[in-house]
Amino acid sequence: MLMRTRGLVILLLTAVLLSSVRMGQAQEMRDSVKIYFRQGYSTLDKSLHGNSAALQRIADSLSVNYADSIYILQKIQVVGGASPEGSIPLNRRLSEKRAKVLFAYLSQYGALPDSLTTFYFLGRDWGGLIRLVEADDEVPYREETLEFLRDIQERVKGGEDAADNNLGRLSRFKNGAPYYYMYRKLFPELRASRIHLWYKKVRNPILPPLILVAETPRVPVAPLAMGLMPAGGTPSYPKPFYMGIKTNMLYDVLLVPNIGAEFYLGRNWSIAGDWMYAWWKKDRVQWY
Repeated sequence: MLMRTRGLVILLLTAVLLSSVRMGQAQEMRDSVKIYFRQGYSTLDKSLHGNSAALQRIADSLSVNYADSIYILQKIQVVGGASPEGSIPLNRRLSEKRAKVLFAYLSQYGALPDSLTTFYFLGRDWGGLIRLVEADDEVPYREETLEFLRDIQERVKGGEDAADNNLGRLSRFKNGAPYYYMYRKLFPELRASRIHLWYKKVRNPILPPLILVAETPRVPVAPLAMGLMPAGGTPSYPKPFYMGIKTNMLYDVLLVPNIGAEFYLGRNWSIAGDWMYAWWKKDRVQWY
């Protein structure tokens, strides 16, 4: 029986230590949101494509107060996009404005330091259009269209020039069938902007892990009815007496009896005392 109890205690202590080490390690976490914009506009429209729910979710994640962990913001990436229709300068301005509008809106819900922020302005996002076509089997002349778009992407690597007339060539390709399908189905996706947040999650050093404390509610011992009537006629009551009795449930599980008492002194001050009895013993022959 003694050896079985010893084994149980060692197993519990090992589990607690492993859990504490695991919880103390830093974890990487990424959060992101995609917000849509109307054609030719950089105004944030919450009624468009579920923008309202997406904005609310990312705003909540920025403003929430984490009770048991600390989330350290490591990196911010803001991406502004635009669909191919429209002039090249217009699309560049639109992608820049959309990214900055999204960043400014979310900045009111949490600190987004400039030192951690990187902006990407996509302008005409030919690469994004290629990925959308690759994922959509309904695009007319899909394989030929992909080959045509990849040729455009290769041409604009050094910078797109209005003289290339890539949009005009695309609109005439296969009598315009792929272009008009993409205009209706895929271009709205390219008008979206995104914000990506990278966090490092570390354990809060103020709160020890796995310490569960059961505490009785503090109630006044002295009844308020026992007041005295001073000469001025206004009753004065003695200050109520508060105390709390508590125990550490983790130590109770490990068969270490313990109890504590806390007394309220007033003005947010209290004094507490704890007692525990560790029954482990160690000698030359055995340890238990």
